[in-house]
Order: sequence, then C-alpha cells, then structure tokens
Amino acid sequence: MKMRFVVVAVALMLCALGPAMAQDAPIITISTWAGVDEAAEFQEIIDEINANTTEYQIVHQPIPADYYTVVQTQLAAPGSGADMYWMDQNNMALKAEGVFMDLSACLANAEPGSAGDLSDYYPSILAVNEYEGGIYGLPWIAQPVVTYYNRALFEAAGLEEPTADWTWDDFMEYARALTLDTDGDGETDQWGFINNGWPPPYIFVW
Repeated sequence: MKMRFVVVAVALMLCALGPAMAQDAPIITISTWAGVDEAAEFQEIIDEINANTTEYQIVHQPIPADYYTVVQTQLAAPGSGADMYWMDQNNMALKAEGVFMDLSACLANAEPGSAGDLSDYYPSILAVNEYEGGIYGLPWIAQPVVTYYNRALFEAAGLEEPTADWTWDDFMEYARALTLDTDGDGETDQWGFINNGWPPPYIFVW
C-alpha cells in the first residue's frame, strides 16, 4: 500500500505541476517524520520508483525531530519546504488556510483500484482530508486506538467484564476500583488505567 500511495502521490504532484513542468523530469520532495528504520524502508520504496521512471525523481527529506515545528516554519516561508508532507489529522486543518492544494481535479480520472480511487478508502478516514468539497490528501495509514483490560485483575476485584454499552462513567468507576495499595504500605502500586506514554490519541478519543 505504501508503494502504491507514493506512486499516486507523485502522479498527483505531476498533475499539479502541469505538462510543461512534468516534461522536465522534476525533483519531487517529500518530508516525513520517519525514524531511522522507517526512513530506510521508505527510501527503498523511493529508490525502486526512481529506478523505474525517467519522468521525475523523488527525494526524501526526513524530519526526525520536532516535525511539526519544522513544518510550520517551512510552510510560513513562501517557496520553502517540501512538495509533499506526511500529516496527521490534527494538522489537516491547514487545508482551510490555503496551505495545501486541492487534489480533486487530479483525482477525477484515477484508475479504479489505484491508490487514487477514492472509493477504495473508508469514508470516515478519507473525510479527514476533505474540506468544502475539495480533497487535500490521501490517507496511507490509519491506526485504531484500543484499550485492553486485564481479565485476571477484573476477576480478583469482583468486577464484571466490559460490555458494548459501557460509558466513560463506567470506565472511570472501574479505573478507581482497580487503583489499589495491594501491599498495605500506604502507596498505590496498582493503577486502574495506564497509557503507553503517548496520551494525545487517548485525549482525542475521550
């Protein structure tokens, strides 16, 4: 999917550049937040694409730290920054500010089954990239946020397992019941809820 996405993303960029620019085999830059391992994987995809076309060359410009600070700085200066960016749903609001290009015209003739075929995406995920009838990006990854529970601790506390009609009030009630000082030393050593150290998705879901 990532390979297919990159190919279509570049095709969209060529569409935006127009026929004259497309004939000049332009350099197309893409910035990502990829770390060392993911950047290496992404570069392999880019190398394969570059080796099979003379119409353009893709250059990866990873920004491994302070990604959105760097991106905001780049976008604030006309003519600077990359041609394409990885963006999350929180920053897609930039489409309303005219920062991103409307891809609707380029996507209108996408081949069925290609990464540009909008019917191939979950509507709720695609909607993040839409604004006032236009579309400003294509989702290439979506990560569901889930919460696991420890069945043994539930049983030990005499709590029933969660049901489909659970509310956040139920969640809070159970979290409090499962937050305990198990060894009686006056300090909590069992917590009713803990995240993986990256709280923004949980705040968003809440």
